[in-house]
Amino acid sequence: MRNIYMSMRDRPGLSTFFSLRTVLSVVASGVVLAIAAIRSDIGVSIVGPVIAIKFFDSLTDICIGALHVNGRTSRVTASMYANAVGTAAGAGVVFYLSGDPIASLWASAVASALVFAYFGIPVLRAYRKPTPGGVRAGLTESGVIARSGLPLAVAESISTLLAYLPVLYLAETATQDDIGLFSTAMYVITFANLFYSSTQQVWLARLAQEHRAGRLRTAALPPLAAMTALGLLGASATFVFLPPLLPVIYGPEFGLTRSQVAPLAVAVLMLAFSYAANLLLLVLNRYRRQLYVAASALGVSLLTAFVLWDHGSIWAAGVLVATAACMRAVGAIAALLRAEK
Repeated sequence: MRNIYMSMRDRPGLSTFFSLRTVLSVVASGVVLAIAAIRSDIGVSIVGPVIAIKFFDSLTDICIGALHVNGRTSRVTASMYANAVGTAAGAGVVFYLSGDPIASLWASAVASALVFAYFGIPVLRAYRKPTPGGVRAGLTESGVIARSGLPLAVAESISTLLAYLPVLYLAETATQDDIGLFSTAMYVITFANLFYSSTQQVWLARLAQEHRAGRLRTAALPPLAAMTALGLLGASATFVFLPPLLPVIYGPEFGLTRSQVAPLAVAVLMLAFSYAANLLLLVLNRYRRQLYVAASALGVSLLTAFVLWDHGSIWAAGVLVATAACMRAVGAIAALLRAEK
């Protein structure tokens, strides 16, 4: 929803976004609590603080979007550091003093609430305005946000499934040692996704403003060049440094050959192209096309897994990662080219 708020051309007010986020968070919390109450193997005492953390983080998240839109980058950075340090420190101190993991989770929840109170509430006071037209207009705007956000939410769910697909493939076709080694190597893909996503967030609000001013083509060149450079650098570093680095960190049994790492390096590069193209799709408000791209990537990845079923290996799992990344990049670029016609 934060991406919708930052990129939507005819954007409803922050009040509508915040109200919708609050309602959805409450509903989701209720569903999770109900499941925990029904299933005896899930402790409600653990679920409670986790829900509280997610609830306050989700409210802070939409406020961070407002900070991005209004150019308060330093405030965004401060809120992220405060949340990371506050939740970790709170949990660590309480666990050290009490030895109770549940209490440490509640300490993290309190830290998340304090971050929202310190960073989020001032944003709401500064930028939240009542929706003209009252409740009826607010419901209409909420519907607009939901229609735009649903394709992105489904696309994100598919992307999560794509991330787990190679491990599921290995679980059915390879040994436990291969699964452990591959899962360790996959941290480079996780890091790449987080890094590219953060870079995308830095540029999103600025490019959306340039788009409204009719200067998108010129303004898009620096972020596209930066993402390409980051992709080339990341892919090169993965190919050169990952094979010797893993045994140093985890032990000699975690060695990988460069042929096994090569598909992951390709994936790191393709992910950069994917995030760059998706950045422009967000700016152009082509939200539904990202769903089509993710669905296509899933379909091709499943077909690739079927073809490679008898070749269960770390290399084959890496090919699945590279295939998904390539399909996401090619699909996003194709969608972007069609959007500009």
